[in-house]
Amino acid sequence: MVKKVLYSPGFGCGFAYGLPNGKALAEDPTLIELVEKGEHMSGKRVSTSFMKRLKEIDPEEADYISTRGIETLKVTTVEGPYRIEEYDGRESILERDKAEWW
Repeated sequence: MVKKVLYSPGFGCGFAYGLPNGKALAEDPTLIELVEKGEHMSGKRVSTSFMKRLKEIDPEEADYISTRGIETLKVTTVEGPYRIEEYDGRESILERDKAEWW
């Protein structure tokens, strides 16, 4: 099954990695659509619609989600189990069936 996933490939601040509801954020169809349409940003600020959706997904944690990396958000597709890895704020997607496992 192919699905779309959000991740933040820019250094400095990740988006979903390490959050209690990170999977829900990364796979949310509304957030994905906003990013695909370029409507996640309003100038240099996070758009109101994006912030509203974050609060709907996770009302308790929304104020703690760092928005510094949102301008670098990308949408990718995965075909099976995956995980988001992070190094120095840079997220990457690792798919079980496409990675070399040691």
